Parts: sequence; C-alpha cells; structure tokens
Amino acid sequence: MDAFFASVTTRGVPELQRLPVVICWGSEKSNSGEISCANYVARKSGVKAGEWLSSAKEKCPTLISFPFEFEKYTETAMNMYKALFRLTPHVLGLSCDEAYLDVSQVVADAALANPFADVNHVVSEIAEKLRREIFQVTGGCTASIGCGSNQFLSRLATKQAKPDGYFHLEDSKVLDFIGKLNVSDLPSVGWSTTKILKEKGIQTCFELRKLSQKFLAQDLKLGPKTAKKIFEYCRGIDTRPWNPRPIRKSVSAQISWGVRMKTDSEVEDFLKHLSAKVVDRMLAMFKKTSGNKAKGTAAEEANVIRSFHGASLVSLKVWRAKKNANPNKRKGSLGHGQCDRLHRSLTRSFPTKDPEEVARNTIGLFKALKIEAEEVRGMGVILGNLHENKNSASSTSVRKLSTNQAKRRRTVLEPFRNTFNLSAALQASTLTKDIENLQTLSHKEMVDAIIDQLRKTKTEPEVLPFLGNKKACEAAAFCNGETCGSVHCFQKHMLDCTAQFLYEMCVSIDDDLVRIRCLIQAVKQIANCIWEKDSDLNKYWQSCCDQLKFQYREDVNVCSSSQISYSSSRNSDIIMNSSGIVGLGK
Repeated sequence: MDAFFASVTTRGVPELQRLPVVICWGSEKSNSGEISCANYVARKSGVKAGEWLSSAKEKCPTLISFPFEFEKYTETAMNMYKALFRLTPHVLGLSCDEAYLDVSQVVADAALANPFADVNHVVSEIAEKLRREIFQVTGGCTASIGCGSNQFLSRLATKQAKPDGYFHLEDSKVLDFIGKLNVSDLPSVGWSTTKILKEKGIQTCFELRKLSQKFLAQDLKLGPKTAKKIFEYCRGIDTRPWNPRPIRKSVSAQISWGVRMKTDSEVEDFLKHLSAKVVDRMLAMFKKTSGNKAKGTAAEEANVIRSFHGASLVSLKVWRAKKNANPNKRKGSLGHGQCDRLHRSLTRSFPTKDPEEVARNTIGLFKALKIEAEEVRGMGVILGNLHENKNSASSTSVRKLSTNQAKRRRTVLEPFRNTFNLSAALQASTLTKDIENLQTLSHKEMVDAIIDQLRKTKTEPEVLPFLGNKKACEAAAFCNGETCGSVHCFQKHMLDCTAQFLYEMCVSIDDDLVRIRCLIQAVKQIANCIWEKDSDLNKYWQSCCDQLKFQYREDVNVCSSSQISYSSSRNSDIIMNSSGIVGLGK
C-alpha cells in the first residue's frame, strides 16, 4: 500500500490528497510529535517517517498533521487481505499494508487458458486487476505491485513501482537493474556496512560484484551471514524458502510512553507486570498456533499448555534518557524523548513459562546495567528460544536439552573427576539457588551474598563457587571455627571449585567444549601451583590465557585478564580478583 496511514485518512477527500499530510502523535501547536507516515506530496519536500514534526515543518511550512485512526487501519487492512486471498491462498503477510504473493499457479492457469498470450502480459493483467480491486475494497487507497522471480526481486520491483504503479523485473534484466543500485538500497545493508564498503570505494552493486564472498566476510569483517546475503543480493539471488506461516521465534512486550519512575522498587514492580504480560502473550500465542488441540475441555487445554515448556532466552531492553536532551523532541510531555537504547540478554539452563522467573531474570539484568530509576524512559521484555513439544512425545524439547547438557557435563568433567570435589559443586548450587541468579550478580555482590549465607548456615568453605579473596576465606574460616592459619587451605578449595563454577556458567551457552575444558584445566593448574615454592602465577596464568584465546560473549563473557598477587611464602596473602573472568553483558 502507498503511504497507508495517510492514504486511509485522506481517501475520499481529493482536496487533502493534493496537500502535504503526515500522521503523528501530538498537535500542530506543540510540534512535538514523531511522524509515523507522510504522503507523497510531503515526501517531495523532504519530509519522512521518524522525523519530528517541528523539523518537518521547517522543510514544509504548509504541512498538515492528523492523529492515528487505528480502527480504520484495521478495517482497511482486513479488506485488502481478503482481496489478496481471493486471488491466491499463497499469501505471506509482512505487515498491515505489505505482503508477498506466490502467483505461479495463477499465471500458469491463465497461460493455459490462452496459450498464445505473452507471459509478461498475463502477469501485468493479473497485477493491474488486483490493484483495481484493492482500490475498490479499501475505499480509494492505492497500492503498488512489483513482480519478480523471488521475494528480493519483487521487493525491488515494488519500490520501483511506487507510487500507485506496477513494475515487472524480468530475469533477463535483473543484473543490469541491480548493478545500477547503490549498495545502501539492498535490504539488511545498514549505515555501518555501507560505511565499510564506501571506505573501499564500493558504492554500487556493480562494484560490489567484483568482491568475493570470502573477502567480504574475512577481509572486510562483515561476518559470514552478512557477506553471503549481500553477495547473493547484488546478483539477484534469494534463497529464502517460501514459508507463509513462519514459526514465531520470540514474543515481546514493551512500553516507552508515559514511563516515569523514582525508585528501584517501582522499576521492579514495572518489570513484574511487564513480565506477566509477555508470558501471557507467549501462552496465548502457543494456544493459537496449537489450533483445535487447545479448543477442547479445560483439562485438554491444560495438557496442551503443559506440553509447551516456555522460553530459554530472556532479554531486557531499556530506554535511558540522554543527559541534556532536548525536551521538545518527544511525544508530548510523557514521550520517551531522546534516549540511549540498551539491550541485555540471559540464556537460561532450562526454559520457563513462569512469570515470576522471568521477572526475577529481568530484574537481575536491570541491576547489572546500573541505571538510575529516574533515567528510565521505557522498558521491554523479550522471550526467545521457545521450546515447544511437537507431534506427540511430551517433554521432547526439555528431554533433548537435558540430555545434551548431561553429555556436556560428562565430556568436560570426566578428565578431572578425581581432582574436583563434585559434591561441593552440588552444595554450591543450593546456596546460589540457580545459575541464572549467578549470571545477574556482580563479583562483589556474589561474594557478599555467599559470605552472608555462610554465616547463617556454617556451610563448608569448599562450596564457594567463585575466585574469592582473603576476606571471604577469613569469613569461611571464622564460620567453621578454624584459625586464620588455614586460610590458604580454604583458598585452594575455592580455586578447585572455581573450575566447577566456570563450567556451570559456560554450559548453558553454545560454546566450544575444548575451550571450556582448557579453562577448567587452567584453573586447576593454578590451584596446584599455589603450593609450589618457586611458582610465578602471574606468568603461568598469562601463558594459559594466551593459549586459550578467550573471546567475549554477548551474555556470559570469558576474558583473559586476572589480577593476581602472589608470594612464595606460605604465610603471605594470596589474592585473586575474578571480576575479569566471568561477567554479564558487554
């Protein structure tokens, strides 16, 4: 559809259709709204979606703004989609005003009915007939149609057809047509990729074709996925399968208007409500996709929900107000305004559909960001990696996940089974409740929390699953009625348990088992070297890290730095700071 929101507002009013019109929040007096849609008359003056109304009026003083009319948008979109499905059942909807149609069978049937007709002419007639029907059923909204042999080419053709037109990009003309396009015109090529290519003198797709896929991925460091995509796109290739009913990969809920909080407790309450909302959406989506299975008795519906295991990826998005931001550039007095958007994720060991669990994870992620409550202008919760039981076997996804995890455990820990106190690690998990809690705590918070737990339970110090410091050792010694002379003994136990802890942190992410095994081996060797009189732990640790070549991760980071103070005297302090070894976020 062409400028859909603006077209719905101005349909039936020719006088308005000739004037520059935008759709946005706010009013003409405030000029503080953000433009959602601009008609083509306004676009000729340089006005575009996402722009502030005040800025747009500087370009076009005669600009007219209208508010949103969501009920009309919904009704119009439904009528449009009905017209699409009357033509073919093969419809892939992208949004309320955009869709792909596979008309291969329609064209074949028309060609069989008239064997002497030109295929391009047949395609043109089908497209123009559909455009006329859409105009009629929507009450005067125009549509542009582009035709191509795959989704990518049809999208380029549609862009060429706008506004209110039709364009067929024939296969014989694809290379010439794409070669003249700028690289930035390709889908999924953003400003960052455009900048990298421009620095190499690459501006058009014709110039881009001279580069190999390997050069794009490795030399320009675009990565294998991006390199493959733009390598194929500049040649008109699109290997995406036709899937009109794609499986949802994530569910989200976010609010970025009217968010003003003063205390951390208000933030936590907000996240609890938002987490409950997104879990409700996830379950509702699962029931909807389950079809007739979820339309039986209450017991049958409960069984269907029980077969859905939930999400194992929990993500938090936060809008943080920029300092000294322009107050006029926001949607009214309660808009989020100019913000930095921060994103953090957490991979759980097992999926969940419990809103309290999701809330606990998101609250931990928020604390790790160290943002003041008064700076928050919006938050969103995203649940991904959805684990659904398909076909019949109950608990298939969880059983597979559990089996894979057990296999990893055996593979990684078997070489060190005689060295590690594995029962101590199990006790450690009861202290810290679960691995997700550990991922959301800073090193200092982890130390303080476990020391506090030790004072309450007088648990053996071997269970401390972190690289502790002297204070932690002394606290453990005090709690167990030992003397300070046993501090180094406790330190060695803690170092041994550190390997188990690092394994537990790494096991929930898709990482190289060899790297994890090397990490455990390195920590074990450090523990053994404590008692060697002439050992130099600093050099040994650095050599281990150089061999391991640790890489930063998105959620659980493993890096190569550790601050170690060491003396060969048994009575001196041994202090190891692990804050650089395991951390949350980037």
